Amino acid sequence: MQAAEHHDRAAGSNLFQGFIIFFVIATASALFVIVLGYIGLLPLNPFGTSDRLSASDISDEQHVVTEDYRFAAEVIKVQAGETVRLVLDNEDRLPHSFDVDEWDLHIAMPGNKQVTAEFTPDLPGEYRFYCGLPGHVEAGMVGTLIVE
Repeated sequence: MQAAEHHDRAAGSNLFQGFIIFFVIATASALFVIVLGYIGLLPLNPFGTSDRLSASDISDEQHVVTEDYRFAAEVIKVQAGETVRLVLDNEDRLPHSFDVDEWDLHIAMPGNKQVTAEFTPDLPGEYRFYCGLPGHVEAGMVGTLIVE
């Protein structure tokens, strides 16, 4: 009887160890993909090329430059109901992001790269944009997006 109990405990222990190994590998893989996205080796832009609009569909193009942990423009003005193309130029070596929570807009900006995103704001108002990477808001990477 003792041998059977020992075998059951050993099997349960092996199952638990297997789960822990699986969890560690899955977590490491997910973090690896996130890091690749932030440094620009994996496109995490939610506005992939298949969703691109033609130039005639874009009514406004805004250039947003980041340098020295700042957005060059602290205020961006756009029109409600019109499609906007954001051209995001990150002139820093390190990655940034362009985030507007109200529209679930979260664009990775790899270091020393340019990315574009299109969106159509539908509600007039003032919205906060910021860099969502840790410490960047505190460094001053915030601004106001005004939808008129």
